[in-house]
Amino acid sequence: MRVALAVGGWVLALVLAYIILVRPTPPREIVIGEVRQEVVFEALPIEYIVERPVYLWELANEYRTAPGWIASSNSRIWAGLHDRVWSAPYTLPPAYKHNVNVWAGGGFGASYTRTIRDRYTIGGMMLYTDNATRVYAGAGYRW
Repeated sequence: MRVALAVGGWVLALVLAYIILVRPTPPREIVIGEVRQEVVFEALPIEYIVERPVYLWELANEYRTAPGWIASSNSRIWAGLHDRVWSAPYTLPPAYKHNVNVWAGGGFGASYTRTIRDRYTIGGMMLYTDNATRVYAGAGYRW
């Protein structure tokens, strides 16, 4: 009976590991949407450029020397330089929820932990040591 339970436990552990590891995962990068310019300026009238011929040079120097800035708020990233502001929506990847470990040493085994509600974890471990199979379960808090 004990051998059947041990073999059944290992089969269950291998099936769970296969399901978790082989299942396709979503991309794990930050995805940035379409960028838009928040402040749109019109072209300068030709008369203004003729009256102040160095104005374009002054504008170029302002952009060249102005400190840039970047901020994030409400799933939107904002960036600015001088009197221009751009923004784009972004989405973060889903948090990692699964943790699978393979243990080796005086014996061997496998463990699995799943994160629930962002900080709490549940899981189990199965070890084969000293010709005996040991099974553990646990719950925890992640910080």
